[in-house]
Amino acid sequence: MTTTSFWRSPTFALIAAAAIIFAAFGVRQSFGLFMQPFSKFLPVQLDFSYLIHCLFTILFVYELVCLFASLFVCEFLFYE
Repeated sequence: MTTTSFWRSPTFALIAAAAIIFAAFGVRQSFGLFMQPFSKFLPVQLDFSYLIHCLFTILFVYELVCLFASLFVCEFLFYE
């Protein structure tokens, strides 16, 4: 049985990936504290229904992209 270094193990990869994600989200949230509200610069007032429509559109497109990406991976990478 061969032993591998800790930095080559899946555990280290998972810990490193989590640290990178936590650092990225932390920096993103910190800079958000110093920004002015986005609606302050818009010529029109946004209402709640507009935001719901935008959120639905973004999630729908994201779902379609994930669907086609998973079909591509299953069809072309795993099957011979």
